[in-house]
Amino acid sequence: MDFFELFIKYTLSIFAVVDPFGATPVILAILKDFSEKEQEVIIKKAVFYGSFILIFFVFLGNVFIKIFGISIADFQIAGGIILLLISINIIFGQPLKEKITPDEVPSVKRHENIALIPIATPILAGPGAMVTSMTIASSQKSFLNLFVVSLSIFTTFLVVYIILKSSKIIRKALGDIFLDVISRMMGIIIMALAVQLILTGIKSNFPFLSH
Repeated sequence: MDFFELFIKYTLSIFAVVDPFGATPVILAILKDFSEKEQEVIIKKAVFYGSFILIFFVFLGNVFIKIFGISIADFQIAGGIILLLISINIIFGQPLKEKITPDEVPSVKRHENIALIPIATPILAGPGAMVTSMTIASSQKSFLNLFVVSLSIFTTFLVVYIILKSSKIIRKALGDIFLDVISRMMGIIIMALAVQLILTGIKSNFPFLSH
Protein backbone atom coordinates (compact mmCIF):
# COMPACT_ATOMS: atom_id res chain seq x y z
CA MET A 1 0.00 0.00 0.00
CA ASP A 2 1.11 3.56 -0.64
CA PHE A 3 1.21 6.34 1.97
CA PHE A 4 -2.34 7.58 1.29
CA GLU A 5 -3.92 4.12 1.37
CA LEU A 6 -2.22 3.29 4.68
CA PHE A 7 -3.27 6.64 6.13
CA ILE A 8 -6.93 6.11 5.19
CA LYS A 9 -6.94 2.50 6.43
CA TYR A 10 -5.37 3.32 9.81
CA THR A 11 -7.46 6.45 10.34
CA LEU A 12 -10.72 4.60 9.70
CA SER A 13 -9.65 1.74 11.98
CA ILE A 14 -8.66 4.01 14.88
CA PHE A 15 -11.69 6.28 14.40
CA ALA A 16 -14.01 3.26 14.49
CA VAL A 17 -12.54 2.04 17.79
CA VAL A 18 -12.52 5.49 19.42
CA ASP A 19 -16.19 5.76 18.32
CA PRO A 20 -16.86 9.46 19.11
CA PHE A 21 -20.50 9.16 17.99
CA GLY A 22 -21.12 6.45 20.55
CA ALA A 23 -19.25 8.42 23.21
CA THR A 24 -20.99 11.75 22.53
CA PRO A 25 -24.15 11.18 24.66
CA VAL A 26 -22.05 10.09 27.66
CA ILE A 27 -19.63 13.02 27.33
CA LEU A 28 -22.56 15.46 27.01
CA ALA A 29 -24.02 14.04 30.22
CA ILE A 30 -20.68 14.49 32.00
CA LEU A 31 -20.23 18.08 30.82
CA LYS A 32 -23.81 19.32 31.10
CA ASP A 33 -23.20 21.26 34.34
CA PHE A 34 -20.12 23.05 33.01
CA SER A 35 -20.16 26.39 31.18
CA GLU A 36 -19.49 26.44 27.42
CA LYS A 37 -16.03 27.89 28.03
CA GLU A 38 -15.23 25.19 30.58
CA GLN A 39 -16.54 22.50 28.23
CA GLU A 40 -14.27 23.73 25.43
CA VAL A 41 -11.20 23.65 27.71
CA ILE A 42 -12.06 20.15 28.96
CA ILE A 43 -12.63 18.83 25.42
CA LYS A 44 -9.32 20.29 24.20
CA LYS A 45 -7.43 18.69 27.08
CA ALA A 46 -9.24 15.37 26.62
CA VAL A 47 -8.37 15.25 22.92
CA PHE A 48 -4.73 16.07 23.66
CA TYR A 49 -4.48 13.46 26.43
CA GLY A 50 -6.26 10.82 24.35
CA SER A 51 -4.01 11.26 21.33
CA PHE A 52 -0.90 11.29 23.54
CA ILE A 53 -1.96 8.01 25.21
CA LEU A 54 -2.36 6.25 21.85
CA ILE A 55 0.90 7.68 20.47
CA PHE A 56 2.61 6.35 23.59
CA PHE A 57 1.35 2.84 22.81
CA VAL A 58 2.36 3.17 19.15
CA PHE A 59 6.03 3.76 19.97
CA LEU A 60 6.37 1.77 23.19
CA GLY A 61 3.93 -1.05 22.48
CA ASN A 62 6.64 -3.20 20.91
CA VAL A 63 8.78 -2.74 24.02
CA PHE A 64 6.05 -4.28 26.17
CA ILE A 65 5.66 -7.13 23.70
CA LYS A 66 9.39 -7.92 23.84
CA ILE A 67 9.54 -7.68 27.64
CA PHE A 68 6.87 -10.37 27.99
CA GLY A 69 8.30 -12.47 25.16
CA ILE A 70 5.14 -12.24 23.06
CA SER A 71 5.38 -12.58 19.30
CA ILE A 72 3.70 -10.04 17.02
CA ALA A 73 1.47 -12.81 15.64
CA ASP A 74 0.31 -13.74 19.16
CA PHE A 75 -0.47 -10.12 19.91
CA GLN A 76 -2.39 -9.75 16.64
CA ILE A 77 -4.57 -12.76 17.52
CA ALA A 78 -5.17 -11.56 21.09
CA GLY A 79 -5.85 -7.99 19.96
CA GLY A 80 -8.17 -9.26 17.24
CA ILE A 81 -10.21 -11.29 19.73
CA ILE A 82 -10.56 -8.29 22.05
CA LEU A 83 -11.67 -6.06 19.17
CA LEU A 84 -14.08 -8.76 17.99
CA LEU A 85 -15.76 -8.81 21.42
CA ILE A 86 -15.88 -5.00 21.49
CA SER A 87 -17.43 -4.89 17.99
CA ILE A 88 -20.12 -7.41 18.98
CA ASN A 89 -21.03 -5.25 22.00
CA ILE A 90 -21.23 -2.12 19.82
CA ILE A 91 -23.26 -3.75 17.05
CA PHE A 92 -25.82 -5.24 19.44
CA GLY A 93 -26.03 -2.08 21.54
CA GLN A 94 -24.51 -3.50 24.71
CA PRO A 95 -22.59 -1.02 26.91
CA LEU A 96 -18.88 -1.80 27.05
CA LYS A 97 -17.27 -2.32 30.44
CA GLU A 98 -14.42 -0.04 29.36
CA LYS A 99 -16.87 2.81 28.85
CA ILE A 100 -18.57 5.05 31.38
CA THR A 101 -22.37 4.96 31.43
CA PRO A 102 -24.61 7.96 32.17
CA ASP A 103 -25.57 6.32 35.49
CA GLU A 104 -21.96 6.66 36.64
CA VAL A 105 -21.76 10.39 35.87
CA PRO A 106 -22.36 11.69 39.45
CA SER A 107 -19.39 9.74 40.84
CA VAL A 108 -17.26 10.65 37.82
CA LYS A 109 -17.65 14.37 38.52
CA ARG A 110 -15.75 14.01 41.76
CA HIS A 111 -12.54 13.44 39.85
CA GLU A 112 -10.25 16.45 39.83
CA ASN A 113 -9.15 16.13 36.22
CA ILE A 114 -12.25 15.19 34.29
CA ALA A 115 -10.50 15.73 30.96
CA LEU A 116 -8.05 12.91 31.62
CA ILE A 117 -10.36 10.57 33.50
CA PRO A 118 -12.89 9.57 32.29
CA ILE A 119 -13.12 11.46 28.97
CA ALA A 120 -9.62 10.92 27.54
CA THR A 121 -9.48 7.45 29.02
CA PRO A 122 -11.38 5.19 29.16
CA ILE A 123 -14.11 6.86 27.07
CA LEU A 124 -11.99 7.90 24.05
CA ALA A 125 -8.63 6.14 24.40
CA GLY A 126 -9.95 2.98 26.00
CA PRO A 127 -8.40 -0.51 26.00
CA GLY A 128 -9.81 -1.18 22.53
CA ALA A 129 -8.11 1.90 21.05
CA MET A 130 -4.87 1.07 22.88
CA VAL A 131 -4.87 -2.50 21.57
CA THR A 132 -5.61 -1.29 18.04
CA SER A 133 -2.74 1.23 18.13
CA MET A 134 -0.30 -1.33 19.54
CA THR A 135 -1.39 -4.02 17.09
CA ILE A 136 -1.12 -1.78 14.04
CA ALA A 137 2.24 -0.43 15.21
CA SER A 138 3.62 -3.91 15.94
CA SER A 139 3.16 -4.92 12.31
CA GLN A 140 5.06 -1.91 10.93
CA LYS A 141 8.63 -2.38 9.77
CA SER A 142 9.64 1.20 9.04
CA PHE A 143 9.65 4.51 10.88
CA LEU A 144 7.68 6.03 7.98
CA ASN A 145 4.81 3.61 8.63
CA LEU A 146 4.87 4.46 12.34
CA PHE A 147 4.67 8.10 11.32
CA VAL A 148 1.58 7.26 9.23
CA VAL A 149 -0.02 5.57 12.26
CA SER A 150 0.76 8.62 14.41
CA LEU A 151 -0.65 10.95 11.76
CA SER A 152 -3.79 8.80 11.65
CA ILE A 153 -4.19 9.16 15.42
CA PHE A 154 -3.77 12.95 15.29
CA THR A 155 -6.26 13.15 12.40
CA THR A 156 -8.74 10.96 14.26
CA PHE A 157 -8.60 13.12 17.37
CA LEU A 158 -8.86 16.31 15.31
CA VAL A 159 -12.14 14.96 13.93
CA VAL A 160 -13.12 13.85 17.44
CA TYR A 161 -12.53 17.41 18.66
CA ILE A 162 -14.75 18.84 15.90
CA ILE A 163 -17.48 16.30 16.68
CA LEU A 164 -17.38 16.94 20.44
CA LYS A 165 -17.25 20.71 20.00
CA SER A 166 -20.33 20.47 17.78
CA SER A 167 -21.90 17.60 19.74
CA LYS A 168 -24.99 19.51 20.89
CA ILE A 169 -25.71 20.70 17.36
CA ILE A 170 -25.06 17.23 15.89
CA ARG A 171 -27.22 15.50 18.49
CA LYS A 172 -30.06 17.98 17.96
CA ALA A 173 -29.84 17.75 14.16
CA LEU A 174 -29.37 13.99 13.80
CA GLY A 175 -30.97 12.63 16.95
CA ASP A 176 -29.87 9.83 19.25
CA ILE A 177 -31.19 7.11 16.92
CA PHE A 178 -29.04 8.25 13.99
CA LEU A 179 -25.97 8.52 16.23
CA ASP A 180 -26.68 4.99 17.44
CA VAL A 181 -26.85 3.75 13.83
CA ILE A 182 -23.49 5.38 13.02
CA SER A 183 -21.96 3.88 16.16
CA ARG A 184 -23.12 0.40 15.14
CA MET A 185 -21.71 0.90 11.64
CA MET A 186 -18.38 1.66 13.31
CA GLY A 187 -18.81 -1.65 15.12
CA ILE A 188 -18.95 -3.47 11.77
CA ILE A 189 -15.69 -1.81 10.70
CA ILE A 190 -14.08 -2.87 13.99
CA MET A 191 -15.29 -6.44 13.44
CA ALA A 192 -13.75 -6.51 9.95
CA LEU A 193 -10.44 -5.23 11.37
CA ALA A 194 -10.60 -7.85 14.14
CA VAL A 195 -11.10 -10.71 11.67
CA GLN A 196 -8.20 -9.42 9.55
CA LEU A 197 -5.88 -9.26 12.59
CA ILE A 198 -6.83 -12.75 13.75
CA LEU A 199 -6.32 -14.26 10.29
CA THR A 200 -2.98 -12.46 9.87
CA GLY A 201 -1.78 -13.75 13.24
CA ILE A 202 -2.90 -17.32 12.50
CA LYS A 203 -1.20 -17.32 9.09
CA SER A 204 2.03 -16.04 10.68
CA ASN A 205 1.98 -18.83 13.29
CA PHE A 206 0.89 -21.46 10.77
CA PRO A 207 2.46 -20.51 7.40
CA PHE A 208 1.10 -23.65 5.67
CA LEU A 209 -2.41 -22.16 5.93
CA SER A 210 -1.39 -19.41 3.48
CA HIS A 211 -0.98 -21.92 0.66
